This record gives sequence, C-alpha cells and structure tokens, in this order.
Amino acid sequence: MYIGVDKRRSPRVPVDIKAKVVENGKLKGPVVVRDLSCHGALLKMRSLFQPGESVYLSMPLPAVGTVDVKARVVRSVTVCSAWGFTKHDIGVEFVKLVEDQKEKIKDTVDLLLEKLQKPAETDDA
Repeated sequence: MYIGVDKRRSPRVPVDIKAKVVENGKLKGPVVVRDLSCHGALLKMRSLFQPGESVYLSMPLPAVGTVDVKARVVRSVTVCSAWGFTKHDIGVEFVKLVEDQKEKIKDTVDLLLEKLQKPAETDDA
C-alpha cells in the first residue's frame, strides 16, 4: 500500500466502466476502466501496451455519454490471476483533450467524488 502524498494533478475515483481501446485504427479489445481522473485513467485489459505508446479510448461515462479520447501509456504492469489468465494494468494520461471532453470527464469525476464523500445512509427503523 502506498502511504504518503499523492503527486497526481487531480483526484481519481474508482470506477467500473466497460470501454474500448483502438490502436492504429484496430480494435484492441474490451477494457475495464478501474479508476478515472481529469488527467488519466487506470485500465485493466488483456492487450499489452508499453509506456510511450498512444491509444484511443472510447468510454461511456455515467450521466454525460460516451467520450472518445487520445491517451498516452505511462505505466504497464502484467498481472496474472489465480486462474492463469494474464491481464495488464495500463496507466494512461489523456492528451490533447478539447474543452468538451475535459468538461465531461471533470463532471463525471466530480459526481463520483460527491457520491463517495456522502456518508452512508443508515436505516434506523
């Protein structure tokens, strides 16, 4: 577990978004977005990408619709499951976002952060 100051430019929120990754015009398969921030995301996928590679990510975001973004791979870690399946955790940084893309991602992150910060409702009845 990491303990200390998070050096990220913006807060990230845990998500479970089924998305698509395209590289060089070819669908590289489904991907699950595991966390999201205004500047990037953590992807769980079967395809391996190396840091520095560019990908296009199509994400259906709650309440704002699908956002297609260009991203640069900044981190790639191979993870094996207990059943022998190989998956990869791919950290990406969004690049060249237009204002509409920035706004939709920020609105989604803000909405999810607000939900996380609300105290759990209790049933006292």
